[in-house]
Amino acid sequence: MSPAEKQHIIKAFHFEVGSVKDKQLKQRVVDMFNNVDGQLAVQIAQGIGVNPPSNPGGTGVTDLSPAVSQENTIRSARTRKVGFLIDQGFSYHDVTQATTALAAAGVHIDVISKQLGMISSMEGQQIEANKSYANSGAVMCDALFVPGGKQSVDSLRMHKDAKDFISEAFVHAKAIGATNEGVDLLLATDIQQITMAGVESNGEVFADYGIVTIRNAQDLNSFNQAFINAVAQHRHWMRQNQDGKMSG
Repeated sequence: MSPAEKQHIIKAFHFEVGSVKDKQLKQRVVDMFNNVDGQLAVQIAQGIGVNPPSNPGGTGVTDLSPAVSQENTIRSARTRKVGFLIDQGFSYHDVTQATTALAAAGVHIDVISKQLGMISSMEGQQIEANKSYANSGAVMCDALFVPGGKQSVDSLRMHKDAKDFISEAFVHAKAIGATNEGVDLLLATDIQQITMAGVESNGEVFADYGIVTIRNAQDLNSFNQAFINAVAQHRHWMRQNQDGKMSG
């Protein structure tokens, strides 16, 4: 496992084992994992309020397999799922360009809004939201996309659920893309110290730690390619390793 993946596993144990009420059971879990890896057992114990093993153990196995790490997986966006966050007045132009490019790359799309049903774009066309904040979540998507459309973005900025969607996706190292006014929604979340397209930028793609943004652009081809590349990485673990970047 890569260093970031190891930390991810330890945090998962902190959550799962830390949810157990019986302290003796927690201790038994730590003692059991000491048979697998002593250092892992120590780090689990540190997060769940029980004693670390007095004699760190392990299996003694030293063979390595790169195949167990996601860092060594084939990089492809195919079969990934991207959630589109929209509301009334979204940019149909942005959505259709992104949809076409992602579909060609084999990516699946969920359109997510505050409620299910038809959502009208700023241009007058409609698309159907097949997911809502109530029956979806950032953990159910591999990446998120926020299209432009001032009315849509202004409304989403008032939705805590929408901003939480993005903040959670960021903490879990998932790719996030935004076009035109959609960048303003990212700026209203907990994302920090990431370089994004500024108001004065003119069609330049910014890609920083899996966050891909562009403003003042009609042709989104360069953005779409950069975003697809970010989705293909699956997780952007370097957010958790870089000083000053948000970790999760």
